[in-house]
Amino acid sequence: MLSDPAVLGYFTIGALVMLERGQNLYAGVFSTPLRVNEYLAAKALSLGVISTASSLLIIVVGLGRWVNPLYVILGVFLTAMLFTLAGFAPALQFKSLPVFLVMSPLYIVGFNLPILHYLGLVDSFLFYLLPTTGSLLLIDGSLTGLSVWQVVYSLTVLVVWVLGAWYLARKVLERYIIRGGGGKA
Repeated sequence: MLSDPAVLGYFTIGALVMLERGQNLYAGVFSTPLRVNEYLAAKALSLGVISTASSLLIIVVGLGRWVNPLYVILGVFLTAMLFTLAGFAPALQFKSLPVFLVMSPLYIVGFNLPILHYLGLVDSFLFYLLPTTGSLLLIDGSLTGLSVWQVVYSLTVLVVWVLGAWYLARKVLERYIIRGGGGKA
């Protein structure tokens, strides 16, 4: 449940950005009244909804038992938004899809570290600084239940990281598309 929304959002936005840039769609898009924040919202929300719907379908078919859908929806949706927004930075920096696909995992590899704690392999309070700890708590909590502090922590860490990713996505979009900065490779 964690890897699906992350991969869908992160790599799909990379491919979409490469396609849109390659077809010079940004010149038309940003010559309209559409603002950068509206563009980012459309991408993040649409991929978030798709990720959430597919995750709910996987849960219903795969588990065959009841879970708390609110925790799944919040965990998957916020995680998908985070990774979609995080995908803008490498997608706009690299000029070709093959280079993006090879180099971009380096940008998010650290987000997978909380899985080590979840599997009982490594225990560190530092994992609580990463958003995927909140994602894992919400997704797992849909089966096991959560305390109030776990819900508050999970939502807080995810929202803070989504806002940070939004800020970064906006900055790289302005730099590489609006102001016409170049990209790597």
